[in-house]
Amino acid sequence: MRDKVPSSDIGARAAQIDRPSMDVNVSSSPTPYSTGVIALLRLVYTELQYWLVGLTPEGYHFAQASAWESFGKFDRAAKHLSALLENKEDPQMRALLAYCYSRAGRWADAAREYTAVAPRWSHPSVVLGLAEAKFRLGDVSGARVLAELVESEHSPLEPMAAQGLAILRTELAAAPNNSFERTREG
Repeated sequence: MRDKVPSSDIGARAAQIDRPSMDVNVSSSPTPYSTGVIALLRLVYTELQYWLVGLTPEGYHFAQASAWESFGKFDRAAKHLSALLENKEDPQMRALLAYCYSRAGRWADAAREYTAVAPRWSHPSVVLGLAEAKFRLGDVSGARVLAELVESEHSPLEPMAAQGLAILRTELAAAPNNSFERTREG
């Protein structure tokens, strides 16, 4: 289910490279129904672990965020990631929070989180995510600068990041030169 990221979500595509995963493979190509059932079972199992066994708050919130992400409920996943970050600061989890915000269309929140994580973890997916957030918020020139930064400092790129950069370049080429001419989308 994680591989089916819309091509317009550039940072999200690239962010999947290094993010921890709790996906369960039922078969080589799970159906949407089986994926939903597995995600629901993961939610119930995590809840039981938390109340009966004593799962740590960090483990609980990560498992819940991962399950909600599997359902495509990125606002709920973001809620759990925010709670996780209240207990323990982790650049990868903050990048995942930014990814969830971007998938939910909350571009201002995504830009804020990507900006917070970029100085501590300058992975190309983080910089691409920030570039896309800036682009979606209307800062075309800022997005161009970040795209050039990814290209110059992170070469050669992994295939997913290279594909994300190519998509962003195409969108930037079609964008007006003046940032303020672009309408806000989120």
